[in-house]
Amino acid sequence: MLDKWRSWSGSGGDLDGRFGRDALLAMLTLWWASGSITFSMRDYYDNRRHGTPIGPADAVRVPTAMAVFANEFVPEGRPPRSWYERLYAIHRWTVFPRGGHLAAAEEPDLLAGDIAAFFTSPR
Repeated sequence: MLDKWRSWSGSGGDLDGRFGRDALLAMLTLWWASGSITFSMRDYYDNRRHGTPIGPADAVRVPTAMAVFANEFVPEGRPPRSWYERLYAIHRWTVFPRGGHLAAAEEPDLLAGDIAAFFTSPR
């Protein structure tokens, strides 16, 4: 699990400095002791093995916000906004200078502020 946290975050490889050893150990212990690690990974597995292909008419019409974090681990590079707009009704698009796939743990204040701004802004 730590290899994912290292590569999917903006830690620069320094997990202790970014998250703190106590926080990392607490998270791992919680997953291990509760037996919930499988559930935390299930969405990744299901989408890769059993995902339903997206059709040309498929779209999410609910107003959607997109938080784009600088260190999101995508080996192919960041997909352009137009790709997201093809599937989602993008009403807010925020690019952040730091953070990654684990943004809620890395940059909780930035993420919470963006979510609050989305829900309080007029549409």
